[in-house]
Amino acid sequence: MSVEHVLESIYYEEVMHYSDLTYETLNQWSLIGAWAGCLFSLGWLKVMTWSHYSLIVIGMSSLCIYCISFYFLVHPDIGYYQLVPPLIFRGFGYAILCITFMWALHEVMSFEHFFQALCILNFFHMFGGGNIGAALLARGIGHYMGDGFARYNGYINLVSFSASPFDLAQYMEGMVEGLLAQTVKILYGWVIYGCLAFIALFLLWDRPGRRVKKMPSWTTVGTWTLNSARRIVRLKR
Repeated sequence: MSVEHVLESIYYEEVMHYSDLTYETLNQWSLIGAWAGCLFSLGWLKVMTWSHYSLIVIGMSSLCIYCISFYFLVHPDIGYYQLVPPLIFRGFGYAILCITFMWALHEVMSFEHFFQALCILNFFHMFGGGNIGAALLARGIGHYMGDGFARYNGYINLVSFSASPFDLAQYMEGMVEGLLAQTVKILYGWVIYGCLAFIALFLLWDRPGRRVKKMPSWTTVGTWTLNSARRIVRLKR
């Protein structure tokens, strides 16, 4: 999930030179996928009560499609609307994974401790997994950019430059953009391998016939909350 905040930002800002307004306008297309993912998860878990492990596979597959699409689309001359379908898949996958993981957390925690467990889960997700993912991607960018400069700087020397002078600044700008696009493409490829590994893991973990625990209605949740509040008041008295 760090791909969105690291690779996409670098690609939009450094390669495509999109403004902040264009960047945010483009991200709004993911809302369509997020709404679709919420409705799909509602039908899968609440109406059909099917296994949430299979739903996790669907969410990861959607993110894998998003990464594969960006892998083939990343280029300095790509069109604006060509990036829309991958972003819809990204929103669809994110919505499914967020809902499904919360649903799975409810299966192993009682309602009284659910929000405490949710806080801990988000802590590991945002401060642990998010930072580790961003650090790995930043390390990969530094490695592949350095490797690219090491491979191509041999074509720039005083002899070749004096033989056929050219605009060195413009050439370097184009080379940096090309290397950044190539680096983003390579890292998307590694993320695809990670998505496929997680998909295989959850497919192996899932068992036929496994169904989700029934979620309580809002009336039941309200009754539990009211009874807990009354019990606390009685204890204080």
